[in-house]
Amino acid sequence: MHEVIAFKDNIVITCHVAPDGDAIGSSLGLYHFLRKLNKQVTVVVPDMVPRNLHFLSGMRYVVTYTQQPEKAIDLISKAGLIFCLDYNALHRIDKLSTAVEQAKGYKVLIDHHLDPEPFCNLTISHPEISSTCELIFRAIWQLGYYRMMGRNSAEAIYTGMMTDMTGSIRLRAPPLLFYLQVLLLFFVSLSQDYPPTSDKSGRIQADKEELIYIDRQTHQASSWSLTSNL
Repeated sequence: MHEVIAFKDNIVITCHVAPDGDAIGSSLGLYHFLRKLNKQVTVVVPDMVPRNLHFLSGMRYVVTYTQQPEKAIDLISKAGLIFCLDYNALHRIDKLSTAVEQAKGYKVLIDHHLDPEPFCNLTISHPEISSTCELIFRAIWQLGYYRMMGRNSAEAIYTGMMTDMTGSIRLRAPPLLFYLQVLLLFFVSLSQDYPPTSDKSGRIQADKEELIYIDRQTHQASSWSLTSNL
C-alpha cells in the first residue's frame, strides 16, 4: 500500500451510509494521517454524520452527498485514489455506489466485515479484527509512520475503536487491542505530535513490528506482534 499512497495525491475517502463511530473514526483517522503526508484528501460520506461525532477534528471538511451531491460525485470521479472504509459491498454506500463503481481511480477497500465484494483494486479484509479503525492503525504502524500520525488521527481512530467494541465484544477482546488503545491515548494526551515513552505504571517502546511493555514493579517484559494478522 506504500507505493499506492506515495504516487497518488488526489485522494477521496468514503464510508458506509448512516456512518457510525468506526466509519467516521477510520475515515478521519486516515484523512489526518494522509494530510501529514501532504496529500490532497477529502472525506465523502453518503448522508449526515451523527451529532455526537461532530467533536472530531476535520468534521467541517467532510463532504456529505445529501447536502452537496454534485460536489461529492465530482470529487469521486476525479480522484486518483479512493479508499473504501468500513463497508464490504457497494450498496452500503447508497447513492454513492454508482460513482465509486464507475470511478477510474485506484480503489482500496479496508474493512472488517465478512464476504467483501470484488469491486476494488486492493482489498484488505480482516473480519477477525475488532474494527476498521484498528485496521487503519495497524496499517499506519506497519508502513512505519506511527510517529507522524498526529493527535487528530489518533483521536479519531481511538473513538472508532471504542464505539465498535462494546458489551461482550469488549470482554472477548485480546490484550493486544488494549495496548493499541494505550498507544493512541498517549498520542491524544500530547500537546505535540510525537509519542511519549513512559507513564506511571511502565514504559512502552515502539518500533515497526512489536510493542514491548516493561512493568515497573516486576521488571518483566511482554511483547505483542502488530504484524502477524495483516
